[in-house]
Amino acid sequence: MIFTFDIENQENYLSMFRLLVSKVMAEENYKFDEIEDTKVAVGEMALIAHAINKDRLKMDIKLKEKSMIITIYLDKYPEDEAFEMNFDIIGALSEAMLKQDDRIEIIRTRP
Repeated sequence: MIFTFDIENQENYLSMFRLLVSKVMAEENYKFDEIEDTKVAVGEMALIAHAINKDRLKMDIKLKEKSMIITIYLDKYPEDEAFEMNFDIIGALSEAMLKQDDRIEIIRTRP
């Protein structure tokens, strides 16, 4: 399922993401033991991705037996140092988060 977010109010972004993950889980009849922490961590990652890709964020959420795969599609890819640095930060945060919770895989695709 690919979801596209056009977000005007970023303060509501994380709760929107939690609702989205809950919806996918309900449709798949799927449960994580500690899903709240998982949703918060992944939501924060997605929020950072949105911050560097201000127009929109496309996400594909897939649930497997004991994991969640989230693909973040960036529509724009500016060629500047600030974007590269932010993209590196996303990678570093992904790695840090995955060490704490190996049920999540985050894929970031560039245009």
